[in-house]
Amino acid sequence: MAREARRPLTITLSAADATAHIVENPWAPAALQHRVGLTLLLIAFLGAFSIRGFHEAIGLAVILVAVYLALNVVVILTDSRGRRTEQCKLDPHA
Repeated sequence: MAREARRPLTITLSAADATAHIVENPWAPAALQHRVGLTLLLIAFLGAFSIRGFHEAIGLAVILVAVYLALNVVVILTDSRGRRTEQCKLDPHA
């Protein structure tokens, strides 16, 4: 299968997976709960970066992963000092 033929499939699967994660997130805004609309928006976004080129898409991915990891560090550090940790120990379903 040629690279160009795999690209739309990869974009579609990535957008569908991201949509599932966003919709299942309890803190996601109500505006992001429409699965089809959100998937189409993500396909358009990913398609635009795919058209611009592979280098730009990889650059965006690196930036997004760096932000994601930085936010994880912030959550871990603030949670380890906060009361939320104690609440989880007492009631793991809180």
